[in-house]
Amino acid sequence: FAYVGRHRSGVGQLTATPVTQTFTVTENSMKALEVMFSNFNERVETGTLTLILTDEAGNVLAQQDYPVADLKNNSFITLTLPTPVENSAGKLYTLSATEGKGVTLRMGPLNEGAPGGTLTLQDGSTDTENCLNMRTLHSQVVYGWQSCYVLVALALCCLACMPLAG
Repeated sequence: FAYVGRHRSGVGQLTATPVTQTFTVTENSMKALEVMFSNFNERVETGTLTLILTDEAGNVLAQQDYPVADLKNNSFITLTLPTPVENSAGKLYTLSATEGKGVTLRMGPLNEGAPGGTLTLQDGSTDTENCLNMRTLHSQVVYGWQSCYVLVALALCCLACMPLAG
């Protein structure tokens, strides 16, 4: 689910003071979160960008460090959860970002219909009309070729029962 259609700016250069975004997930089985960043016109810097995802109770669901020198300008980076959160729909989560010398996270106005959240900038100011340019990824149930046998068996049963119904 994409929360922002078009980014308009960045949140400022990241420091040790976190930038946080609260958001409500719209689907079950959240397995990852992608967030867009910029490295200020492709200047290569040193350091590490740290992303942390927590649930409403403050439990850390995922945390990852990204070497700033390896990040490509205006790209999404993925924070993958160790295991998908099965009942994630309708629940509030918080993404925190710190450090990352020479890096900013992209933000923009919320997409129409996107659940609101609060973006808290490093100076402590909050914004509920804009959101980090991010999207959640979800696991999908994939049925293999074996499920075709079940469908064929059901179809045959229906066909066999139709003469008895009439």
